[in-house]
Amino acid sequence: QAIQHYTDVLGQVGPNSTDPTARETRLTALCERGRLLGLVGEQEAALLAMEQYLREAYSDEMKIDALVNVGGRSRGIGRYPQALTAYRQALKLAEVVQDENGGAR
Repeated sequence: QAIQHYTDVLGQVGPNSTDPTARETRLTALCERGRLLGLVGEQEAALLAMEQYLREAYSDEMKIDALVNVGGRSRGIGRYPQALTAYRQALKLAEVVQDENGGAR
């Protein structure tokens, strides 16, 4: 039922929306739908949802979250090279964000 709710939200809010609240709602729906699909054993569908979340993410923090989720879903279905690539990209982006925000290494 929750998966269908998020699917309905995605059908109502397109990826090209210019309304910030609608974009945020869509990205939340993509992420949560992917997580729920993973919990019910639909790993391929969960990975596709997370990859879509990554494509639509507009902030570095969202991209990091999406990459970590892509890595986790890829690992869960045995796609270890893809998982490692996603995790490395997330780490690299997190280091850039930390540097830009004045964080120490």
